[in-house]
Amino acid sequence: DASAIVATDPNPWRRERALRAGAALAVDPFAEGSEAAVREACGGRGADATIVAAGTPAAIEQAFNLTRPGGTVLVFGDCPPGSTVRIAPDLIYHSGISLTGSYSSTPVDQAMALELAGSGRLRLSPVITHRFPLEDMGEAVSLAMKQGECLKAMILPVAAEQ
Repeated sequence: DASAIVATDPNPWRRERALRAGAALAVDPFAEGSEAAVREACGGRGADATIVAAGTPAAIEQAFNLTRPGGTVLVFGDCPPGSTVRIAPDLIYHSGISLTGSYSSTPVDQAMALELAGSGRLRLSPVITHRFPLEDMGEAVSLAMKQGECLKAMILPVAAEQ
């Protein structure tokens, strides 16, 4: 169980959604003092685990600054081909921070996620911001691809009313 979930996002709407979903703190990663605010929310030592969902080298670099010694940085967001990340080797060596990546999920992961969602332990409703009938799938995909006010768009397999 996580003791404090902290979100960083430059988009104010997404930060507000993170707070509604249960984050203890949501900060703009580019704002002055944001790293100090995150460390303070994590007991002054940094996060146990940092998940980088934004596909930017800067987000990965910042994650190392936000992760406590012995913690883990998980890179989930894909960076453009040819991107590089600058990380001081001593940060890994002396702090023991682990770096791992994840692209997708296995059938076992999906079954576990369904179990968590079905049990109510994983609340999905705060992140599903839009619902579309199947025939509006193109609109749903277009909205989800835009930066702004969509976290997850759910496509429902129901026919539109005549």
